[in-house]
Amino acid sequence: MQEINIITKRIEGNYIKEISNYSIEKIKELYRGQIVRIDHITELKEVSMNELSKLIYANKNNKFPYGLIINGNYILCEELTLFSIIDYENNSIDIENINKYFKEKNIMTEMNFNKIIIFSTKSMLLNNIIIPLEFSEGFHVQNRCNHKLIADTLSKAATKLLNMTYSTGKFIYGINALTGEKYTNYNVLRHAGSIWALINTKDYIDDPEVESKINKLIQYLIDEYLIEKRNKAFLYRNDKKDGFSIGSCGLMLLLLADYQIYFNNDKYMELAKKVANGIISMQQPNGHYFQLYDNNFELSDQFICEYYVGETTLGLIKMYSITKEQKYLDSVIDALDYYISINFEKYNDHWMAYTLAEITKYVQDEKIVKFAIKNVTEKQKNRFCPSRLEGNMQLYKFYHQIKLSNSFKELLEEFPIEQVESNINFYVKTLMSYFIGKETAIYTKKTKRSLYGFFCPTDSNRMRIDDIQHSIMGLKNYYECYEKE
Repeated sequence: MQEINIITKRIEGNYIKEISNYSIEKIKELYRGQIVRIDHITELKEVSMNELSKLIYANKNNKFPYGLIINGNYILCEELTLFSIIDYENNSIDIENINKYFKEKNIMTEMNFNKIIIFSTKSMLLNNIIIPLEFSEGFHVQNRCNHKLIADTLSKAATKLLNMTYSTGKFIYGINALTGEKYTNYNVLRHAGSIWALINTKDYIDDPEVESKINKLIQYLIDEYLIEKRNKAFLYRNDKKDGFSIGSCGLMLLLLADYQIYFNNDKYMELAKKVANGIISMQQPNGHYFQLYDNNFELSDQFICEYYVGETTLGLIKMYSITKEQKYLDSVIDALDYYISINFEKYNDHWMAYTLAEITKYVQDEKIVKFAIKNVTEKQKNRFCPSRLEGNMQLYKFYHQIKLSNSFKELLEEFPIEQVESNINFYVKTLMSYFIGKETAIYTKKTKRSLYGFFCPTDSNRMRIDDIQHSIMGLKNYYECYEKE
């Protein structure tokens, strides 16, 4: 096969691709000192639409690892991901998105799928500091899941999240990863959840001012959204300040409790107790937490979101771990009794999985083990959400903690740990394909804005703070389990 190299470089805020038959040595000489990506084509194969469909289906679990040549246009696998050109639900090419891609690249072409060529590559990134002597095995997802690279990705993404902020302590809420356009809306819960993730990943963050920056983010919540009533504190749920929710309070409690645990600093402890008191006041005699209250502390809605329960119980368990005050643990046990009774497992809530893993440190009960078993579901292949890696990692931890206790041996035989492990393997591979490293950022319009974040291609290339929050927490849990084993 004739040597074919695809050279990608950036010019005036965009990227262009050139097809070259030059040798690698010649390309290095020509582009020395520039940031250039080289994709060396190692294999070409013409396929029918039916064969392509089968290949897409076969690669659902690790994402499509090939590039495509359509009407003579070379589309690299990173471009296929960024522009959502592969439709994994229908095992086909997404016609609307590939047309958007050609329009974006100013390519005038008639769609002709009678002749499609797939190709494999080995890749390298040249820059003005380091010039690799050899190709890597490509930047595709199947080569991203090694131990060292996951730790590096976790560090870069957590550091990015810390720096996605304004001087006021407010987050840059999100961007379109492809265009760099900033989102103008805001969500208080996601602000609180992102602080919690930063606290949990502080040891991976490459910034000597990590604690002071986290303090500024917390102070922004206190100044803008916190309300107090006697010995209780609550967090407004949005910018309109038209009430507060169990979810916003639960995440506020969780981040304040973990701040003490991870920084060994009790500066927010009195406030945490007030928030916990507020949460407990919202719990009903049957264990259920009413979820939404107006500014007069009157009930507005009993239920608005399944995730609010698990993040709240997790915060209360963390408070119990610090203070050993029984009221916090009692509140969680009452809540679990109620939510088990209403088959809460139908929501497959990752926050509840955190709660189950945490409570086993203090309470081991047959009904909780049975409930955890019901929370295991088969991986969902078509639409990915980063929190699913978190949830499955917590169920994995739950299983091994119960196993170590030598309790419920017969019941544990029913625990589908193989399914959990299969889910984890699928989710971590998929998650890593949605990380924008230097080799992928080259294809975005605002490379600095998108670099080192995680994006959601099934939701208009969204890169919100919570997308990064859930991604780094999933990777942290995965990496630390790997370390122990």
